[in-house]
Amino acid sequence: MIKALVALASSEFADSSAILRVVHALEDVKAETQNALELEHTNEATSVAQWEHEVEERTKENSRLARELNITQGEVDGTENRIAEKENILAIQQQDLANFTAELEAEHAAFEEATEFYEDVRAELVREQAVGHDALAIVKNAGFGGNLAGNVGL
Repeated sequence: MIKALVALASSEFADSSAILRVVHALEDVKAETQNALELEHTNEATSVAQWEHEVEERTKENSRLARELNITQGEVDGTENRIAEKENILAIQQQDLANFTAELEAEHAAFEEATEFYEDVRAELVREQAVGHDALAIVKNAGFGGNLAGNVGL
């Protein structure tokens, strides 16, 4: 294009107004190209700034989430430890309950056995007392009461 422009300008029939229009058109193209490049650079700079801002915001958000995760993980660990402690205590208490239940059942069985023995002894004493009263009545009715009263203390 430049060669054609130089050729037009150097020819003897050159129209200087046509050459000036071409030069102005070329200058306009040059200016528009430079404006487009500047706009592109501005857009690129804006995009880079926005991207850097987004990276910064996401980095902050990631840091915040990491802190929250660490706190939450600490809480989860603490809760798991408390659960494990309570499960251990529960296991001990269940074992104690089983032991105490076995002891109570053994005491209950021993009490039943002692009560049964007491009832047997009491029944035997009641029978012997009845036999003793019957024997005393026989002795008193048979006339042995006077000698017996002096000897035995009746």
